[in-house]
Amino acid sequence: MFNDAIVYDRYGPPAAVLTLKRLPLAPLAGGRVRVRMRFAPVNPSDLIPVTGAYRHRTRLPAVAGYEGLGEVVAAPYGSRLAAGQRVLPLRGGGTWQRFIDLDETWLVPVPPAVDDLLAARGYINPLTAMLMLKRWPVAGKHLVLTAASSSCASLLGQWALAMAPAR
Repeated sequence: MFNDAIVYDRYGPPAAVLTLKRLPLAPLAGGRVRVRMRFAPVNPSDLIPVTGAYRHRTRLPAVAGYEGLGEVVAAPYGSRLAAGQRVLPLRGGGTWQRFIDLDETWLVPVPPAVDDLLAARGYINPLTAMLMLKRWPVAGKHLVLTAASSSCASLLGQWALAMAPAR
């Protein structure tokens, strides 16, 4: 069995260094959960490490991607997760691959009512926006959003208005 992955083995412009590779799929290690990725968006935070900005915490070769939605295909006996369950992988060898193996503590189950595409991008930008609003309360203030068409700014603006519109 194989694992298709978007990898980089050197730093540089993403278009120049990212390549699709077919890698052997190792047997699932004990205690790990295998997830088949269904969706993995592209965020600036996915591309910045490819350029070498975080080389102190990136080991090459690396699989790109930090966010996405997957489906459990194998889980150890006694796991809280079951085959077919949708999950958000919060850590691992990169989400831009067909399969990712993780400890189940790094997998968050997705409720049935949440749409696949919404769940796939439900980690990086929403948490960023939420933490910004908690750190810098907006009650009674006006907000100026740069990059206002970005997912993060869109959420930030909507949530700020819902929390405390300026008068």
